[in-house]
Amino acid sequence: KGNKEMMTREVYVDETDIEAIQEILSYELPFDIQMIPTNNKVNVKDALRSIKK
Repeated sequence: KGNKEMMTREVYVDETDIEAIQEILSYELPFDIQMIPTNNKVNVKDALRSIKK
């Protein structure tokens, strides 16, 4: 996992990923992660907020 931070149990992000996510979120588009159909959707904005504490 190196220098990446855990955003969800399955998703780890680094600073480049975070910048890209923030750019997408700036368009006010709904943005959820669902790794497999049986998993619950995770709101990316909320997940990103949890690592920015």
